[in-house]
Amino acid sequence: MPEDNSGGPRERRGLLPIKLILPNQGRERLAPVGGGTLIPFRPVDAAYRRRLGTQANAVRQTIASPASRTSIVPMRVKLLPKALAKSHRPERLFSRDSCPIIGAGRLGEIFVKASVAGLERLAHEIEQNTSNLVIKELSSIDVIEPVTPVDRRHGQAPLEILRRSPRGKRGFLTRVRLFDFGGDQDQRGAMDNFFSTCEAHHLEVTQTGYSPSSYVFAVECIAVEDIEALSRTIGVRSISQMPVIRSLKPKMFGLQPLLDALPRAGDVEGDFPVVVVVDSGVSDQNPDLETWVVGRESYVSPPYRNTDHGTFVAGLVCWGSQLNPQLVQVSTLPCGIYDFQVIPNVDPSRGDTDDLTESEFLQTLESVLKQHANRFKVWNLSLGTDEICSLDEFSPLAEQLDNLQEKYQVSFVISAGNYDSLPLLDYPRTRKQLDVGRITSPGDSVLGITVGSISHLDYGANGPRQDHPSAFSRHGAGPNYIIKPDLVHYGGTCTTDFGHRAGVRSTNGS
Repeated sequence: MPEDNSGGPRERRGLLPIKLILPNQGRERLAPVGGGTLIPFRPVDAAYRRRLGTQANAVRQTIASPASRTSIVPMRVKLLPKALAKSHRPERLFSRDSCPIIGAGRLGEIFVKASVAGLERLAHEIEQNTSNLVIKELSSIDVIEPVTPVDRRHGQAPLEILRRSPRGKRGFLTRVRLFDFGGDQDQRGAMDNFFSTCEAHHLEVTQTGYSPSSYVFAVECIAVEDIEALSRTIGVRSISQMPVIRSLKPKMFGLQPLLDALPRAGDVEGDFPVVVVVDSGVSDQNPDLETWVVGRESYVSPPYRNTDHGTFVAGLVCWGSQLNPQLVQVSTLPCGIYDFQVIPNVDPSRGDTDDLTESEFLQTLESVLKQHANRFKVWNLSLGTDEICSLDEFSPLAEQLDNLQEKYQVSFVISAGNYDSLPLLDYPRTRKQLDVGRITSPGDSVLGITVGSISHLDYGANGPRQDHPSAFSRHGAGPNYIIKPDLVHYGGTCTTDFGHRAGVRSTNGS
């Protein structure tokens, strides 16, 4: 090795010294917390304090009135737009000593549990506390207000909720979600109040399909007065129509005989993976496809069966590359299916129709997971609802699917949803389309793999370019701006007026 004038190898000139710290030689020091300096977002003067204090006292008087049936109420606190970061959340002001935070609502909203004693302490803090931290938190607040019946209905009229709800045994099925007050005596009181309201109006209540900790219930309402009564119930956080689960109906065209000599499962040496197709069922009339079906389970009565969609999905799982040779990116590896038929026919032209409610679907799904989750780990859910996902909170269906994935250690593959109102979606999306074209529940599942469609063709005008989102495929973001969809692949394409369309090929029920 060449030597330099210092008498050592030239490479040593680039070496850095190593600092050695022996055990117990260092000194612990608390790291600074986030959130920046305590600079108020606005002046906190006497008039501002009086305004917030008056709002808190108005809620306190409502609870203290003789007409009040409860010792606690949920209260909503709206924050300034520039105080939305979690580091600015007023957790010192709304603490266990006053009115503790019990959840978040829409962007810039938090819910707190208010009691007479807690509101008195809160009013004192608002009017008297001069610490820098409390002044900073006070400056972040825009308004303090009670939760109203209109808030619980998300602005819908009671008649509208009843009209949009699916039919039950003798009324209409709604989905009611309660506040989580913390699992203590206050929570039990709120639950008792809710059940008392239902009993007084002779309403059937069930939590089947939902976990006890979700505080989500299916309530069968008969009249508008029932919706109004539930909207006035203190512990109720929201009431809406019970979502109906539907398969995503494909636009089938260009029908022709199925190809000959398609691969059969018997041609494969060794094992192959299996996907559970949770759908409308897979036809048993195709001998070649039948070789890939390792098992079946049906929860749909024969008069309501329509296997077109489920068979279409199964055909893509088993023969995606053979039926679409122009899509060289599609894997040629073998894959089998387990047919889990749960979705009834929704097309009147194909026979009798029926509804599958969210609660029924969750109950059935878990019963099958208990039997087969150890064997099958990937479950394809090409289904959805008409419920556009919120940017601020996760849908109860997505939350329950996440619970099931965690409990049974499986992965759900979920559709981002289809947009089917003409004109379809442009790319890039227009400002209006960003709202109406967002993913639908349960595409907001955090643990699920939400899948969207991209175009395999180039449209010169009035349609997407190759590898751009298909005009019908919904987009994110999901709640809390999580990135959705998680995965995209070629799923057909069309112009925004649906005048020209090009699909991916698969097989239907016949």
